[in-house]
Amino acid sequence: MNQDAVTVQRIHLERVVPAVRLFHALHLALSVQVFVPAVCGVILADLAGQITRTDPWSPDIWMSRLFSALPSPVGLIIGDLCRLLQQGVCMDFRNALSFLIQGVILATVGAAISRSAGRRYCFDLRTGAFRATRDAILRWRPLLVASLLATAIPGSIWLCLQSTGWLAEVTGLASLANQLVWLWLWCLSFLVCAVTVVFGAGWILAIPAIGADDCSGSDALSRGVSYVLSHFAAAVCHGLVVLIITWGAGMILQNLGLLAAQLASSAVSVEFLASMTPAGVEIRQSAGPPESLMTAQIASGAGFPAWLIHSVVSGLRLGILFSGATISYVLLRHREDGVGLTELGGKDHRQPGSPVNQ
Repeated sequence: MNQDAVTVQRIHLERVVPAVRLFHALHLALSVQVFVPAVCGVILADLAGQITRTDPWSPDIWMSRLFSALPSPVGLIIGDLCRLLQQGVCMDFRNALSFLIQGVILATVGAAISRSAGRRYCFDLRTGAFRATRDAILRWRPLLVASLLATAIPGSIWLCLQSTGWLAEVTGLASLANQLVWLWLWCLSFLVCAVTVVFGAGWILAIPAIGADDCSGSDALSRGVSYVLSHFAAAVCHGLVVLIITWGAGMILQNLGLLAAQLASSAVSVEFLASMTPAGVEIRQSAGPPESLMTAQIASGAGFPAWLIHSVVSGLRLGILFSGATISYVLLRHREDGVGLTELGGKDHRQPGSPVNQ
């Protein structure tokens, strides 16, 4: 019997804990191929929201903390979705239109980010930002199909909920058996929330399946939902890791941007900073040193410095989100279907420097 000592020279942590691979999302998000489409998507989404949305949705305190870790387009879509579930057919048309436009922008930008991040992570190949955006636009049919299915299936259950409540009031069942009716409505409401969360997570995973893996719309959504349901614990773990990275990187960059803005304000006068504030916007800190006025502008969301910091931070968070979703899709696909970590779109352009080969 061999009793020689075994010396462990290296531990492949990414093989022991696959979720560690998600930290590559930060490196991918900082690349030009991912960062440029992400920032452009944030700017377009904010402009579309200002044009179409009538009033912002006010979330609860715990949801506000969750929204602080999300890029602005994702937070706006979640807010419009919650408003739609609460208000139903009484929802303002412009808010519904904002939800559709935000979804189109997010799906297209997400596909572009996933294509660049997927090829960089799996093949160690660079794809230009404009080429990735062009490929994402050309994939509008699968993106549209996946988005419609992800909206229609939870929407059908929601319509059943609304119809049940309406029939209960018309037929008088709400007064005769109010406890049973309320229990049935609560079950349907819980089912709507659960299905919406599952299909929302599946839709996030469907974007890399379309943008990076060249899947059809229905196949991509079925893969995403199947991965979430089959590997629910792993999907939740991946989501939490990505959210932590998104929140942490965004907070660091935001504080650096605030510090840079305060340093830049020391070189100009208060009158110059006041001229950067849009007309009609009231700033509480109207006097004092330039640093105080700059801080007040950023805190109130007014002026060019606040807009620049918001766009850059949200762009970084959006890049991390979809880069992490792409890596999560590759990992879950490997666990579910046994597909290699270096395969995308049925191809395996393996390179020696690819991180998945280490």
